[in-house]
Amino acid sequence: MKQIRPKLRNPSLFREQGYIGGQWTNGQAKDRFAVYNPYSGEEIGSCPEMGVHDVQIAVSTAQKTFESFRHSSARERMTILKDWFRLMQEHEADLATILSFENGRPIEAAKAEIRYAASFFEWFQGEAIRSYGETVEGSNPENRMLTIKQPVGVVGVITPWNFPSAMITRKIGAAVAAGCTTVLKPASETPYSALALAELGEKAGLPAGAFNIVTTDKNIAGVGREICENPVVKKISFTGSTNVGKLLMQQSGSTLKKMSMELGGNAPFIIFDDADIEKALEGLMAAKFRASGQTCVCANRVYIQSEIADTFIARFNELVKEKMIPGDPSTASTTLGPLINLKAREKVERLVQDASEKGADIVTGGSRSNSDPQTFFPATILDNMAPKMQASREELFGPVVAFYRFSDEAELLSMANDSEVGLASYVYTEKLTQAWRAAELLQTGMVGVNTGMISDPVAPFGGVKQSGFGREGGRVGLEEFQNVKVSVSTSLRAGPSLVPRIARVPRNYRFASTASSQSIKINGRDVSVPTGIFINNEFRASLSGNKFGVENPATGQEILQIEEGREEDVDEAVVAARKAFESDAWAKSDPVWRGELLNRLAQLMERDKEDIIALEMLDTGKTYKQASNLDFSGSVGTLKYYAGWADKVLGQTSFNIPNTFAYTRREPVGVCGQIIPWNFPLLMFIWKIAPAIATGNTVVIKSAEATPLTALKCAELIKEAGFPAGVINLVSGFGKTVGNAIANHMDIDKLAFTGSTATGRAILKSSASSNLKKVTLELGGKSPNIVFPDADLEKAVEWSAWGINMNFGQTCHAGTRIYVHEDIYDRFVEAYAKRMQSIKVGDNFDPSVDQGPQNSKMQYEKILGYIESGKQEGATVYTGGKVSKTGKDGGYYIEPTIFTDVKPDMKIMKEEIFGPVVAIAPFKTEEEVLGLANDTTYGLAAAVHTKDYERALRITNGLKAGTTWVNMYNFVHWSIPFGGYKQSGLGRECGDAALENYTETKAVYYNMGMPAPQM
Repeated sequence: MKQIRPKLRNPSLFREQGYIGGQWTNGQAKDRFAVYNPYSGEEIGSCPEMGVHDVQIAVSTAQKTFESFRHSSARERMTILKDWFRLMQEHEADLATILSFENGRPIEAAKAEIRYAASFFEWFQGEAIRSYGETVEGSNPENRMLTIKQPVGVVGVITPWNFPSAMITRKIGAAVAAGCTTVLKPASETPYSALALAELGEKAGLPAGAFNIVTTDKNIAGVGREICENPVVKKISFTGSTNVGKLLMQQSGSTLKKMSMELGGNAPFIIFDDADIEKALEGLMAAKFRASGQTCVCANRVYIQSEIADTFIARFNELVKEKMIPGDPSTASTTLGPLINLKAREKVERLVQDASEKGADIVTGGSRSNSDPQTFFPATILDNMAPKMQASREELFGPVVAFYRFSDEAELLSMANDSEVGLASYVYTEKLTQAWRAAELLQTGMVGVNTGMISDPVAPFGGVKQSGFGREGGRVGLEEFQNVKVSVSTSLRAGPSLVPRIARVPRNYRFASTASSQSIKINGRDVSVPTGIFINNEFRASLSGNKFGVENPATGQEILQIEEGREEDVDEAVVAARKAFESDAWAKSDPVWRGELLNRLAQLMERDKEDIIALEMLDTGKTYKQASNLDFSGSVGTLKYYAGWADKVLGQTSFNIPNTFAYTRREPVGVCGQIIPWNFPLLMFIWKIAPAIATGNTVVIKSAEATPLTALKCAELIKEAGFPAGVINLVSGFGKTVGNAIANHMDIDKLAFTGSTATGRAILKSSASSNLKKVTLELGGKSPNIVFPDADLEKAVEWSAWGINMNFGQTCHAGTRIYVHEDIYDRFVEAYAKRMQSIKVGDNFDPSVDQGPQNSKMQYEKILGYIESGKQEGATVYTGGKVSKTGKDGGYYIEPTIFTDVKPDMKIMKEEIFGPVVAIAPFKTEEEVLGLANDTTYGLAAAVHTKDYERALRITNGLKAGTTWVNMYNFVHWSIPFGGYKQSGLGRECGDAALENYTETKAVYYNMGMPAPQM
């Protein structure tokens, strides 16, 4: 017998009994089964052959303990896991020795597994106190709906021999964090690691009966069946083969247990011809030879592009011979240990022989020598594999690397996905788009891109197809051990929803309106637009009686006059908004109904699409393509997006505090002041009102004085859609009057502003000096656009042109600073200039025109001033730089302009131009360009063009900007948060992040037995 105890610093860790109710026991076992060292074949000990009756006792004990353990505080459970983690660290050497003896893992690799196993206790100890339910706003405003996460109960855990520590801690860590108790059946080949963990768990303070272990070998079928069929067991967590997983699932069917199964895999490892060869070699070594190839995520099928196959395989063969050192696992120099038993070796031999007989070439290895231990199989490389070979279908589970050659991506994906299992896959390529495409199309639960190690406690682990279901690790891993309970409480005043559903209105029907409006002829189309101030669903004259003109930037001529709001009009709008906010019709409205209102507004906008687009083109100067594809479609999409969020703004529930139940509610802020800019008047109007309305606020919004027409049209549709009076109020006017009144108003609870950084600073001061409003600011930018030499030049040019042509440079995230690597600088500048010169400037109502007028005379003169500044400071005008004569008389047209020979301290490189002007500078290194790109007070957006996946990650991580693009520019979507770093603003628009801007979080505590503090 090979002795372990003398090799241990703490011999008590080596246990040879089962563990039930905190006691070491043989249970009802009359026999014992031997455990062998896979390398020497010697017996290292024995364990009791426990049976069905022992499982029943263990389950009963676990249930009894669960009745108290479920009520333990999250902090108590966190402390247990924290101490368990510490004890594993302290006893790493002993735990690794035990693992190596029973599993055959080389000792250094065994130590690595112990560290990996302990990390699950470290992760889940933190998750124990981060487990929350939700508070839900129901359709009845008098209801309070809560979800509570509770432990499922007793969990049956069945683990494999290949990771005898980590597969236990990954499951038990989550179970303890959730408050569950467990009954574990470890693999009969490797029971001692489990028993050692129980010894440490007891020392960590785990209550007796919370963790129970039943050891068995011959009785495995009966023990497994009892765990699955016992009605007290509420969940099964299993890691093992697909066939056994199917059997356990069938056996659990009668009691409908919650189940998570991590089953077999047959992982493809893909190497494209552009891959970094050294990194791919390193990754393949890690992904294949861990645990002698006996892992479910091992790289079993290596697909290599034909052009590099011979070179790669030859280099890999050298590496295998150098790095894979067979020998006694207890020796530190050993890197390749034995397989777990003779049966495992025979399976590998069978698969290698089958492949060889069917045409595969054995590059190295392939058979063991007579002097090798019975369980040893050498590191083997097979080339020219084919799908007809059994190794393509069966999980190899041994140190065999099988190479399949492919010519193109389509062929590769067909072969890689031709499998009944789908646990893990690996992709090596330097092409970013190819990496993402392959990662999305590979039918596996996990994908490693340019890495051979994919498992980490913080991330979910699991597969698709017949590789199982459920996930382990990450936050999801905790949820696998929890049930969600819904609790609904109703006040004594409960009644039906106070607000009825909206009846669908025919698209061609119009409500009667008393709003004053004016008909405008736009490009041959008669469009009606209101001209009044919109308060309480009425368009009214301003209290001052003043009006102001709206200019057409294409001609410089006045379009019409609209009512000019002043401070007193803002006061009336705020009174209306406050009254609406506090009314039952809105304050207690069904959130689903609020979503229906937003959807209804979207429908009406779609009905009046051409009128709205015409108005947007008229006072902004946009082309039809941009007004339609960007502004209009983005606005409708935003409304529909937030309509879906209206009933999904959730708080949290928590039992994580001893003797206390706490929950949070997400409540609307109140009356929201909103100030929008002139460059995207329609889109910014919708971006502002949609999340505010979805969360139950009311609004007073100021449109830009230069571009108020689409906001007025939307106000008309808001009334028609059925919004209650006072919910949305629109005051047109100037910043110094209306804007200032909103910013300083004592009864406005929140302010959202999009515009210049200077105005943003003033708004912050106003908030501080008035009533400390919540403030969201989306401000200016000076965005860098970086082009590396490996970029697709044609695409980089096209996206960079869009980076400045979108709204003719009048965007806060315009790509006005282009940094191009010196190796391709001249080529890029030439191609970019050619593309910019092809942009047609002129009448924005002409369908062939790409660039219309700048928005106003003031903006026009400002841009020309920056062009003159660039010339005076020594920059070279490569193209453009002048007023364009191709537009209408009196309009504000400027040629697309490129500056070269620029220096970082020039005004055109420092200040926001807001026009079709771009400066292009060369760079040499990544470090240099990151320094240049980040050398600005702004941080709104940035872009990088490269095919190198890792470079893209490095650069995007290094850029100090709220939005970064890779191989694109100027793409913003309503579902993704938008906002900046540094002086580009505070908070975020769009996505679920915008909902945070418009809600307050209220915390409610319930005493569940906590005594008052001692005075």
